[in-house]
Amino acid sequence: MFQTLMNNIFRKYLDNFVIVYIDDILMCSKSESEHKRHIEIVKKLEKHEIYAKLSKWFFMRNQISYLGHAVSENGIQINPKKISAVTEWEPPTAAKQVQSFLGLCNYEGNQERRLTIVYR
Repeated sequence: MFQTLMNNIFRKYLDNFVIVYIDDILMCSKSESEHKRHIEIVKKLEKHEIYAKLSKWFFMRNQISYLGHAVSENGIQINPKKISAVTEWEPPTAAKQVQSFLGLCNYEGNQERRLTIVYR
């Protein structure tokens, strides 16, 4: 329900320059002036009585870690720990283990695509 609310608040900007995953909001800007304009949309949260802790905000970063990915002007890279988790995964011996492995792969693939869209 909270994710739906966040998506509705930022719908106009999703996958354009904003990605929202529950309470994690990522905004990608190409310049400082564009970033300042983008930050203005955060005021939309106040209208819905949602408040963010300023201590958790990061501004004007060249690289940031977001949901286990490193996002920078050089592109998007998966956290090396996640790669090793997949490459070192024990061969599944039960259907539930296969489902878990495929779920992880599917999640990572979807995140990579969404981040790539915003990055471009």
